[in-house]
Amino acid sequence: MEKLKGGLYQQHPVFKPAPADGRVWRYLDLAKLVSLISRRALYFPLASTLDDPYEGVLPRLLETMLPRDVIPVFKTSPVTSFVSCWHLNSLESAAMWQIYSKFNEGVAIQSTFSRLTASFTGFAQVPKGLSRPTAIHAGMVYYIDYDREVFQDKHRWLNGLAPLMHKRRSFAYESEVRAVCTIANNVPSRNELTPKCRGIHVDCDLGQLVEAVYVAPLAPTFFRECVEAVVRQFDLNVRVIQSDLMSRPLY
Repeated sequence: MEKLKGGLYQQHPVFKPAPADGRVWRYLDLAKLVSLISRRALYFPLASTLDDPYEGVLPRLLETMLPRDVIPVFKTSPVTSFVSCWHLNSLESAAMWQIYSKFNEGVAIQSTFSRLTASFTGFAQVPKGLSRPTAIHAGMVYYIDYDREVFQDKHRWLNGLAPLMHKRRSFAYESEVRAVCTIANNVPSRNELTPKCRGIHVDCDLGQLVEAVYVAPLAPTFFRECVEAVVRQFDLNVRVIQSDLMSRPLY
């Protein structure tokens, strides 16, 4: 693994990096934006708390191929790994706006893969009693058929992080880039998978992370003004842009 100068990001064989200048988006509500800016930290929820029931699950074929004593390693990953999920797209996504904001509320943080991976600065806000991660890995999620396929490359099969970087093809529209960090002692042992913590905040350089903040396409003027006020209040020197995704054509 190669540690890049100036941050916590480490390249990892399981993680396929996105293009350095690839645009990444985080769609969220106003409360989460306020939390991000006021804490100057990105929230990483525990992988096992995400909505997809297949999160961290092995493909059917791969589970039959692996030695039985290896399986517990994979079952531990979702309760020891914390993730931050981003959408990779050169443009805004109508689907993402619809899912996360219904077009009339919410915001989107726009960054790039290189800015995201360079923005992580520390783990000062990790709860007491938990060990601090040593690195953050990031890359593009693979989408596969969990009934008929295995993980993309054989050398990735036996790595406990591999399940976190694969999802079902039904979720391919997400075009997800995912950042992951691990806290091994978030569970007492492999036999006891009850996590101590369901999410952590990772310190970030917001000037590095945030290239622009987009306001939902149909958000009213007062909502955009609220977002602008929040950005000013916390001295974040970035553009606030009203999305024109739903604007009427000029012809």
